[in-house]
Amino acid sequence: MIYSGVYGISNLPSGKTCVKAVFPLPNGNATVLMTPSIGKSGELILDSSGKKFGDAGFYFLLKDSKGEYWSQFIRSFRDRLIIGSENDIISAEQTLTLWHFKVLTFIYKIELKK
Repeated sequence: MIYSGVYGISNLPSGKTCVKAVFPLPNGNATVLMTPSIGKSGELILDSSGKKFGDAGFYFLLKDSKGEYWSQFIRSFRDRLIIGSENDIISAEQTLTLWHFKVLTFIYKIELKK
């Protein structure tokens, strides 16, 4: 297993609905909030490009040694996931950027074995 998380739907303070992915960490978690949109070819686009705390984006939640919780919005880290389908194949491209530089791209394909 590379990583494991809990996925769901949430609402931002602005009222926008987003997809939430929570990944456990020692003493806390990393949470990615992504706003959905539809691309020109009907693909689903999930984007975490927020500007401030409370927007879509990447957050750390940690509990310190005194039992107090701390949250930090990481504006410089972004995640963009594009999901589409063609000829019974579901495909996805996930791009992670840091300070607007591409760090990593994952390509996923799911197809029915006949």
